[in-house]
Amino acid sequence: MSNETGINKTDLVDSVAKHHGLTKAQTNEIITGVFNAIAAVVREGGHVTIRGFGRFERRTHAGFNRNGKPARVTSRIFLRSSTSQKEKVTK
Repeated sequence: MSNETGINKTDLVDSVAKHHGLTKAQTNEIITGVFNAIAAVVREGGHVTIRGFGRFERRTHAGFNRNGKPARVTSRIFLRSSTSQKEKVTK
């Protein structure tokens, strides 16, 4: 593995391919499929829980009014609501 503190997709593909005796192309297709399936569910507003690994979900943050910056500007601006993906490690 190229990074002792983390792993990227290429390292993951190499590791899984070696462990299961698959080609890197087969393994890449499988891993990409898993990631795409998780992303599709989260994009639609659902959540994915893989016990012992993690939970993936989409969070919506409400919009709100706020004083503009710099401080000399006194008009109010509205910050739109936004969404973000949240990952949580599970037991």
